[in-house]
Amino acid sequence: MQPSVEESVNTRTRKSPQQREEEILRATVKLISQRGYNGISLRDVASEVGMTQQGVLHYVGNKAGLAAMVMKEFYDPTSMQGTSLRAGCQAATGMRRTSPPTCAMW
Repeated sequence: MQPSVEESVNTRTRKSPQQREEEILRATVKLISQRGYNGISLRDVASEVGMTQQGVLHYVGNKAGLAAMVMKEFYDPTSMQGTSLRAGCQAATGMRRTSPPTCAMW
Protein backbone atom coordinates (compact mmCIF):
# COMPACT_ATOMS: atom_id res chain seq x y z
CA MET A 1 0.00 0.00 0.00
CA GLN A 2 1.43 3.36 -1.06
CA PRO A 3 1.33 6.35 1.28
CA SER A 4 -1.17 9.03 0.36
CA VAL A 5 -0.03 12.43 -0.85
CA GLU A 6 -0.92 13.92 2.55
CA GLU A 7 1.30 11.39 4.36
CA SER A 8 4.22 12.10 2.00
CA VAL A 9 4.00 15.85 2.55
CA ASN A 10 3.95 15.48 6.33
CA THR A 11 7.31 13.66 6.44
CA ARG A 12 9.22 16.92 5.87
CA THR A 13 11.38 17.88 8.83
CA ARG A 14 11.72 21.48 9.93
CA LYS A 15 15.08 22.41 11.40
CA SER A 16 16.44 25.58 12.91
CA PRO A 17 18.72 27.78 10.77
CA GLN A 18 21.63 26.81 13.03
CA GLN A 19 20.99 23.10 12.43
CA ARG A 20 20.80 23.64 8.66
CA GLU A 21 24.01 25.68 8.64
CA GLU A 22 25.78 22.94 10.59
CA GLU A 23 24.53 20.30 8.15
CA ILE A 24 25.64 22.38 5.17
CA LEU A 25 29.03 22.98 6.78
CA ARG A 26 29.62 19.29 7.51
CA ALA A 27 28.48 18.24 4.04
CA THR A 28 30.73 20.85 2.43
CA VAL A 29 33.81 19.78 4.37
CA LYS A 30 33.08 16.11 3.66
CA LEU A 31 32.70 16.68 -0.07
CA ILE A 32 35.73 18.98 -0.30
CA SER A 33 37.84 16.40 1.52
CA GLN A 34 36.74 13.76 -0.99
CA ARG A 35 36.77 15.74 -4.26
CA GLY A 36 38.48 19.07 -3.66
CA TYR A 37 36.81 22.47 -3.82
CA ASN A 38 36.68 22.58 -7.62
CA GLY A 39 35.16 19.10 -7.70
CA ILE A 40 31.95 20.01 -5.86
CA SER A 41 28.90 22.08 -6.67
CA LEU A 42 26.10 23.62 -4.67
CA ARG A 43 23.89 20.86 -6.06
CA ASP A 44 26.25 18.23 -4.58
CA VAL A 45 26.07 19.87 -1.16
CA ALA A 46 22.30 20.19 -1.39
CA SER A 47 21.96 16.53 -2.30
CA GLU A 48 24.21 15.49 0.59
CA VAL A 49 22.11 17.51 3.04
CA GLY A 50 18.75 16.56 1.54
CA MET A 51 17.82 20.10 0.52
CA THR A 52 17.26 21.88 -2.76
CA GLN A 53 20.03 23.90 -4.33
CA GLN A 54 17.96 27.02 -3.68
CA GLY A 55 17.75 26.08 -0.01
CA VAL A 56 21.54 25.92 0.25
CA LEU A 57 21.82 29.23 -1.62
CA HIS A 58 19.60 30.80 1.03
CA TYR A 59 22.26 30.05 3.65
CA VAL A 60 25.50 30.61 1.72
CA GLY A 61 24.69 32.91 -1.19
CA ASN A 62 27.04 31.20 -3.69
CA LYS A 63 29.86 28.66 -3.91
CA ALA A 64 32.36 31.17 -2.54
CA GLY A 65 30.04 31.43 0.46
CA LEU A 66 30.63 27.74 1.13
CA ALA A 67 34.38 28.34 1.22
CA ALA A 68 33.90 31.35 3.48
CA MET A 69 31.74 29.28 5.85
CA VAL A 70 34.42 26.59 6.10
CA MET A 71 37.20 29.10 6.60
CA LYS A 72 35.29 30.98 9.28
CA GLU A 73 34.36 27.90 11.28
CA PHE A 74 37.54 25.88 10.97
CA TYR A 75 40.34 28.33 10.40
CA ASP A 76 39.29 31.59 12.04
CA PRO A 77 40.90 31.57 15.50
CA THR A 78 37.98 33.60 16.87
CA SER A 79 35.39 30.98 15.89
CA MET A 80 34.00 28.73 18.57
CA GLN A 81 34.51 25.56 16.51
CA GLY A 82 38.27 25.24 16.76
CA THR A 83 41.59 26.86 16.13
CA SER A 84 43.00 24.89 13.24
CA LEU A 85 41.66 23.86 9.89
CA ARG A 86 43.10 20.37 10.24
CA ALA A 87 41.22 19.79 13.49
CA GLY A 88 38.11 21.25 11.92
CA CYS A 89 38.28 19.02 8.87
CA GLN A 90 38.76 15.95 11.00
CA ALA A 91 35.90 16.92 13.30
CA ALA A 92 33.52 17.64 10.44
CA THR A 93 34.30 14.59 8.33
CA GLY A 94 35.12 12.09 11.04
CA MET A 95 38.36 11.36 9.19
CA ARG A 96 41.20 10.13 11.33
CA ARG A 97 44.03 10.90 8.94
CA THR A 98 46.61 13.30 10.25
CA SER A 99 46.34 15.48 7.20
CA PRO A 100 43.28 15.20 4.97
CA PRO A 101 44.40 16.16 1.44
CA THR A 102 41.96 19.02 1.01
CA CYS A 103 42.80 20.60 4.34
CA ALA A 104 46.34 21.15 3.14
CA MET A 105 44.95 23.00 0.11
CA TRP A 106 43.18 25.65 2.18
